[in-house]
Amino acid sequence: CDYLCSARFVDALAGSVDAQEFEACAAALLRRLYRGLVHVPGGSDSGVDAISEADPEQVLMTATVSPRVLDNMRKNLRRYAADGGGARKAIVATSQALSGPQRRNLERTANAEGFHLLQAFDRGWFAEELYHDDHWRRQLLGLSGRVPALSMVPLSRRGNIDIPLVGRASELQQLRSCTG
Repeated sequence: CDYLCSARFVDALAGSVDAQEFEACAAALLRRLYRGLVHVPGGSDSGVDAISEADPEQVLMTATVSPRVLDNMRKNLRRYAADGGGARKAIVATSQALSGPQRRNLERTANAEGFHLLQAFDRGWFAEELYHDDHWRRQLLGLSGRVPALSMVPLSRRGNIDIPLVGRASELQQLRSCTG
């Protein structure tokens, strides 16, 4: 994904993203990395937004579009543990950008709650994944069409070489006279 295309996805993720749609999207995209990850929709989910039971050990996913990623993760891990959930490995999915210190705080907090945080997937990761996924790009961000159409770099096997147009003077003149 070139810079302009990636920036559009990052900007779209930074805007108003539906929390339920983001949870479903995160579960679907992360299923490629965590086999058997299943979205758990609804408000009575004991802090579970998705869970994978396919691994020898369960992996719990918490997801949020809120800027309060740490508080959301802590609350969900506590609720899950209080309700008797057995998973002790977790991943975090967020539409927010995470800095290095924020990632370390997430890891420390998960450890303090008795969980091992395997990974935190943030806005940058989702922007890159949405570049390759037409369905979720349209569903979550409302951006349709083929991604190369959004790109500054043309999709071509030929190099972008500046070669003068020969034998098409009238067509070239017509193109240059167009406005808009």
